[in-house]
Amino acid sequence: MFLSKTNHREPEIPTSSLADIVFLLLIFFLVTTSIDTEKALGLILPGIEDTERPLPQEMIFEILINDDNLLAVEGEPRTIYELGRDLKGELADNPDLVVSLKTGSHTDYQIYVTVLDKIKEIYGDKKPLISVVAPDVN
Repeated sequence: MFLSKTNHREPEIPTSSLADIVFLLLIFFLVTTSIDTEKALGLILPGIEDTERPLPQEMIFEILINDDNLLAVEGEPRTIYELGRDLKGELADNPDLVVSLKTGSHTDYQIYVTVLDKIKEIYGDKKPLISVVAPDVN
């Protein structure tokens, strides 16, 4: 008895259109994905021409944050809540007040942002003019 040879083909997955499908999926995800842009702190910093003119000391509200994250407002130690109270009082007397914020080289970023948020909260809709000085870190 003769055994007949059968043409038995192994089943395989057709891959001829795989590249087309992958390319279409890539295009789909690129089009439908939204990319969040990096959000930065919205500050209006004085320009070069603004730094040339000297300001009288009574126009400057000075805030210092040291490396231990302690606040000093006009040379006196304050908390964040006292800062808000003092700034409101000064702003009522002088609406063109310039806030000078100086930090230490090892000040926590969170404290810095909290102070900036408090300043913006006090100013309300009016954009504050803030002069930020941070020391160079080597």
